[in-house]
Amino acid sequence: MKNNDRSFAFTLAETLLTLTIAGVLMALMLRAINRVNPDKEKILFLKTYHALEAIMANTMNDPTKYSPNYYSDSEIDKMTTEEKNSLHLDFRYTPLPSAKVTFIKDGKQKTACPKVTKGDGTVDTQGCDVELTKDNAMCYFIADQLNSVGDVNCEEEGSVINMKTSQGACLRNFVGVYDGASDSQPNGSNDPVIDPLCNNQGYVIWIFHDGKMTVPEEHYGIGERQKKAYEWMNDQTTVKSN
Repeated sequence: MKNNDRSFAFTLAETLLTLTIAGVLMALMLRAINRVNPDKEKILFLKTYHALEAIMANTMNDPTKYSPNYYSDSEIDKMTTEEKNSLHLDFRYTPLPSAKVTFIKDGKQKTACPKVTKGDGTVDTQGCDVELTKDNAMCYFIADQLNSVGDVNCEEEGSVINMKTSQGACLRNFVGVYDGASDSQPNGSNDPVIDPLCNNQGYVIWIFHDGKMTVPEEHYGIGERQKKAYEWMNDQTTVKSN
């Protein structure tokens, strides 16, 4: 009786075709995976931004830190467009004598609070390591409430790292003095910057006199890069799609 059983094997052509199809499928899968991968820079920026929003809201509503003397809605309604656009320059004002914060410097916990002038003219440092002023208070208030790592630097002006979050984002330019317009900074501001990847490629945010925040669409000196942060804020659900 004839045996009809046969052993089957792929030919070279069939093997190559199978590998080709597998390669195409793998390429499509990798592209699909890449499309749903979150944009790390965007996520860090948004998380840091919203953390700062909460901190500023807490700070402005804390009667031990600031007096509620910011602009009312009716006052803002009477302002010109230029005045409204410049409100973020008016945040820095003197904290109350009762304000006190803790921060880490040189690996040690330190305190900052305003100096108080007594009736006899003497100045009381209130036992704090650093004086809390209108120019550094915002930085120290954030450092006191933000989950940061390493040292806090709220004394140096310019584009220096003031602090780094536990997630890896850096905050820059949170210290400075508004001293009027200048050639390098037309609005005379020292606008704070969120640097998501700590690579000196940050994005400017505006903090207003009442503690509210926003992301400007344009900012001198950083061009198209700032528009990216503006778009992130307008569409916070979009993920990276190459």
